[in-house]
Parts: sequence; C-alpha cells; structure tokens
Amino acid sequence: MRLRLYIIEMNIACIYREQQFSPNMVDKDAAILDAVAHLLVDAGHRVSPDIHSAQMVFSMARSSAMLDRLRDAEGRGVRVVNSTASIANCRRDRFTSLFLQNDVLMPKSVVCDVLDCHSHSESIIPIMDVCRQGKSLWVKRGDGYSERPDDVVFCTNETETMTAIAAMKARGISSVVVSAHADGDLIKFYGVRGTGFFRWYYAAEGHSKFGLEAVNGNHKGYSFDTSLLWQTCENAADVLGLDVYGGDVVVGTDGSLSIIDFNDWPSFSRFRDDAAMAIASLVTLKTS
Repeated sequence: MRLRLYIIEMNIACIYREQQFSPNMVDKDAAILDAVAHLLVDAGHRVSPDIHSAQMVFSMARSSAMLDRLRDAEGRGVRVVNSTASIANCRRDRFTSLFLQNDVLMPKSVVCDVLDCHSHSESIIPIMDVCRQGKSLWVKRGDGYSERPDDVVFCTNETETMTAIAAMKARGISSVVVSAHADGDLIKFYGVRGTGFFRWYYAAEGHSKFGLEAVNGNHKGYSFDTSLLWQTCENAADVLGLDVYGGDVVVGTDGSLSIIDFNDWPSFSRFRDDAAMAIASLVTLKTS
C-alpha cells in the first residue's frame, strides 16, 4: 500500500534503538522502524540516519548522547517523534510520579530515593502496609529503563522487598518504584496517539522479555470496557507527551484497569503493518 498524504519530498531521519535498550527485542524493534521507513520512501521521501539535514525525525533512541543530538535538532525547529521531552518522561520514576499527579489508573505506588528508602521511612510506609496485609509488591528500577531481569523484582513479603531495594542500591541505581501487585489478566497495548490506531492482546499469548508475565499467569477473560482502555491509554500518553506508545495493563476481576508499565515506541510486532501506516502518517502530519 502506498502512502499518499503529501507530495512534497522531505528529508526524514530514522534513528534505531541502541541494543542495550532492546533486551531480547533487537530485531523486532528494528523491524517496525524499517516498515515505517519503507512506507515513507515509497511515498517519495528521503529517509536516512542524517539528523543534520533532516526536516523530520522518527526515533527509538534512548541513549543520552543521541537524545542530546535530537534535542539540538528540536532546537533548530526539527520535529522528532517521539519528542525528547516525552522520552525523558518515560523513566519509570517520572512516569509514575506524573501518573499519580494526574490520576491515571495504576496500582498503589511510591517513588523512592534509595538513600532514603527503608521500611520505616515516611515515603515507603504506606506501600509497605500493603505488604504487611499479606499482599505482594514489585520493586522496579526507577532511574531508567528495564534492561535486565533484576531491574524488576516480584516480592512476596517485606524482607524480600527491602532486599530487592538494597540490591538495586548496590548496583548504583538512584531511585526505585515500589508498587502493589495487581491481580488479574495482564494485557499488552499499543497505540499511536491521535491517529485512531490502538491494539491490545493478552500477554500470555505473546513474547516475553524476562518471563515476568508468568506471575499473573494465563488470562481468565475478565470482562472490561475496551473503549475505556483506549481512552485511559491515550490520556496517559497525553500526560507524557508520547505519540508512539505501548505498555501493560492489568484487568481485575471486576473489570477495573491498572496500568503497570508505559513506554515509548514498542515493537508492535503483532500489528506491525497497521502500526507502520499510522506512524508514517503521523510523521508526515507532524510537519504541517
């Protein structure tokens, strides 16, 4: 299918994600960018890695060095999808704080500086009470992205929780997010904000980076409002300023929704062709 939105040829830069930020997903992450690039070339645009001469950039980059280059391009008036500000908002501690401030549906959570994070600290007592009630918690790296299995740890009691926090502190991690475990059906979602593209599927049916989806187990098919899911995810993307997004949500037995992860530019592997069309359209529309 040809993309026929604009006939004005543009120089568009395509920036791939660094391998360290694509654990077990390098090929799939590259494939969605390839698909978008092919559509844009087919529409008559020039696509290359050259940021300097670009009028538009679509990028999965997360490294500080590349984000600095993209920030410089934005300063020259170049539009970047996703913007560098929205990428910065995708650090787990930042998106958690923003979601809490904006009443985005999510489990009870706290953001904690590891230097002040102990079982009797004022910031963590409320979430530790969840643990003391016999419920489980997640300890997640807050100062970046999940790059390895021990960046996200499932804990069933207070001792395990504090041990996980201490281990992250020993690795030089500066902040953690501690969240109540959400029981229910785990769903993965994908969207391109404002384009009408939104898809989801049960996580147990798909690929797993680190196998953590097994904690929630096979889905039970709890009934929920799919329109509310889409609206909730679009609202969350609005809060972060993300155009191309994905993440994970848990559907409770009562149909309630709890977003447990949100990130910039997933692989869209199940829906790559449709997603590529939506993203290519967004890239060209962003120049108008």
